[in-house]
Amino acid sequence: MASLIGVAALVIKVTVVLCLGLALLRATSRRSGAIRHAIAAITLGAAALVPLATLVVPPLGLLPTPVSLSTAAAVGESGLAVDVPDSPSVQADDRPSLHVRWMITAVYACGTVLGAWPVVSALTRSRRLRREARLWRHHIAVVRAPLSRRPRCVPLLIHDAVCSPVACGAKSPAIIFPSSAPAWDPIDVDRAMAHELAHLRRADQVTHMAARLICAVFWFHPLVWLCWRTLRLEAERAADDAVVSEFEATAYATQLIRIARDHGASLAERGLLTMAQPGELSLRVRAVLDADRCRQPLRQAESRRMATIGVAVAATVGSLGATAAPPVAAPAPGVPVFQSATIRRSTADEAMALRPRPAGSLTITAAPLRTLIRLAYGVQEHAIVDGPTWLATS
Repeated sequence: MASLIGVAALVIKVTVVLCLGLALLRATSRRSGAIRHAIAAITLGAAALVPLATLVVPPLGLLPTPVSLSTAAAVGESGLAVDVPDSPSVQADDRPSLHVRWMITAVYACGTVLGAWPVVSALTRSRRLRREARLWRHHIAVVRAPLSRRPRCVPLLIHDAVCSPVACGAKSPAIIFPSSAPAWDPIDVDRAMAHELAHLRRADQVTHMAARLICAVFWFHPLVWLCWRTLRLEAERAADDAVVSEFEATAYATQLIRIARDHGASLAERGLLTMAQPGELSLRVRAVLDADRCRQPLRQAESRRMATIGVAVAATVGSLGATAAPPVAAPAPGVPVFQSATIRRSTADEAMALRPRPAGSLTITAAPLRTLIRLAYGVQEHAIVDGPTWLATS
């Protein structure tokens, strides 16, 4: 039961972080794609940091510590002590069996593997395309990627299996065009290259694969997938904003529609940073043609501040937990302390009463065991957890 409560608390914390990030995305619906892409990426990163923060950051202590019946003895401020024997009769009878726990673990592991498989598949596909593609132009552009210490020369390649321009590679970036690209209008090539270079400058391939791994870990959470969809869409919008800042918007929107209509998306491009994907094209075209849309790029100083805020939020939410158990007060001199207790079911004719007995003993009749534990610990009713169903009976 304690482990299930811990998992539920962790899921709630992750949900809080995701809700904060999605609320911020909703509030910044008119901001540029680069800023919204950074918010979505930092939200997923903060959600991934919550389990680590729960283990590392000291708890803030906003909740009382629940009392567990596995404790052998409890001493209250009044000096009363109750020794509960460690027997199967007082253990939690609603604890999941070992078989159920193994089933839950197996289902979770299968979901994680299935969620992570597209990352492995996309990496394999990207390397194969990069290796099999033919060189079209040498070092046509230079890109300063976040993961590169120096500017990288980006060659333009051609591959027959590609239907739309694709950016791939982190250490050795390249832009792969379809085999029909040499017959394109030169300005169409320039617009496509500007779009893919925007992906390479932000290292979107690395960011998206890391985000997809986070989705694989939290595959059961719908808000994670909603944030992932927003991340992908805003990455394309950010690249579109970079193109529109240099080229005419209507001609670029027409090119996107033409690529999606004539070529679509091939299996070789699945999971990669393609220029035109039919599933999200209508949203992108409306954003491209929106003259009032903000297209401000994300500066490095803003990116660092947003990342710092994300880490702070993850640490704060992850540290929310129970307070440490208060120290037990030692009984005052002369106050009797009971070192053991015998519990039996009361008869129907017994009334609730407290009667002292010789040799310092005490008899309490017709009182529920939950009440005795509450008095001994000095805690509220809701703080007593992990008990059998007959705990409230007398």
